[in-house]
Amino acid sequence: MSELGDFAAKLEAAAARMNQRLAADVVKAQAEVFLRIEKRLTPVRSGKLQGSERIDSRSGGGSHAVAVISPHTKYAQFREDGGTITKHSPGSLGNPAVGFFGHSVTQKGSHYVADAEAAAAGVMPAIAEQIVDGYLS
Repeated sequence: MSELGDFAAKLEAAAARMNQRLAADVVKAQAEVFLRIEKRLTPVRSGKLQGSERIDSRSGGGSHAVAVISPHTKYAQFREDGGTITKHSPGSLGNPAVGFFGHSVTQKGSHYVADAEAAAAGVMPAIAEQIVDGYLS
């Protein structure tokens, strides 16, 4: 077979692999990097919120794949978006370590997930390019 024929065969093989797995491989690598970025930007008081963040799923393949990455504490959404917590039983919100706040407290959201998405946007194309380069080498 000629050099051009060998090259064409390699390209066809790479294209076949890409059709089956490229998007899934890209999303797998991107999800792992995103999770590290998110954990770095997560507000840490006890570490429970940061420790609850994980890759829940990765699905797809060929030309389309997605990953779901989430924190898993009951106050994660409150920490991201903010809001007001109101206690409906006797006593005050809080504890001796952080202080007491009365029957309700309003907190501004930290938007750490949105910040992680913005920070990750700059590196995601490079990760995809690295995976594609691996298919072509």
